[in-house]
Amino acid sequence: MTVANDNTRIRAPDKDGGPHFSFPLGIPLAVDPALLLGMHALRGTLWCWLLHAVYLSLLGAFVWMAASGAQYHRTRDPSLTRLTWVLNWLLFFVTVPWAAYVIFGIPSLVTRLDALGAGR
Repeated sequence: MTVANDNTRIRAPDKDGGPHFSFPLGIPLAVDPALLLGMHALRGTLWCWLLHAVYLSLLGAFVWMAASGAQYHRTRDPSLTRLTWVLNWLLFFVTVPWAAYVIFGIPSLVTRLDALGAGR
């Protein structure tokens, strides 16, 4: 649908507003809690260390995504500014998961280290 306005044709926006970048929210909403639950359930085993490595690797990857100008420019979404890009990545994909890791992940490591120390 077009509307004439002062000899200028303005195109009405599409129903969905056009293509926009979608942040992968499944990671902090599903994968991070699953990894934290796995760390808790498998504490005291070698698998717990592997889950810690995967979790910290994800955090590192998301810090890189937040800092990467190339990744930001690949989105081509006019509704995103560089500031909102960095804030979204750092808040939802780094800060909140890091806090969850400190609260729930590190105690599983401490339990493991206590078990190793008690075995002396």
